[in-house]
Amino acid sequence: MAKFLKHVGRIANTDRRCVVAFRELPDNPTECLVIDTDALPDRFHDGVMQAVENSTAQETVEFYKYLERNSFIDGSNMLTALHNKGWLVKQPTNNVIMLPAPEQTIKLAELNEQLRSLGFDVYTSDDKAPKKEPAKAIVDSITPNIPLPGQEKVGEVLQNEDLAKNFLQQAETMMKEVENLKEQAYEMDPSLKPKKGRSKKANA
Repeated sequence: MAKFLKHVGRIANTDRRCVVAFRELPDNPTECLVIDTDALPDRFHDGVMQAVENSTAQETVEFYKYLERNSFIDGSNMLTALHNKGWLVKQPTNNVIMLPAPEQTIKLAELNEQLRSLGFDVYTSDDKAPKKEPAKAIVDSITPNIPLPGQEKVGEVLQNEDLAKNFLQQAETMMKEVENLKEQAYEMDPSLKPKKGRSKKANA
């Protein structure tokens, strides 16, 4: 029997695989936020896919709710990390094809209409109280998608100045992560830590 799996799909115009974090945006139900899993480094890709397959995640209609309550293996909050690293990508809901099972597909726009008719609202909690931070704040701060190499333009692209700032922010984040990984490696095996060289004066 084919396994049914929520939240997974692909981006129609690029055929890239994705996981849907937010089915629709608060002020624009024709757009969503997806995780482009083909663009993730291996350890984050594995973390996202393990999260998707988790029974608790499969029981919820809104995957972002699971993400904001759980962490990656490095201890970082999943939803916050995906946002900070720029891995939450804005897409039109009619450009995302859901793949719940082999040989089964449905456009996210159509799925959202069906869920809406059943009373599901992406921005309310299980008791129908208004959804609070941090999830909505993250959605509100998401910039238009910066297409990946070979990806067709979808929506507006950041102006050059904003694009440059975004690249610098991503670079700083990556540099910090590199330093953290180095420190963790040195703690595990101190012999790997570079030894300070003797000064020229001492050698003389």
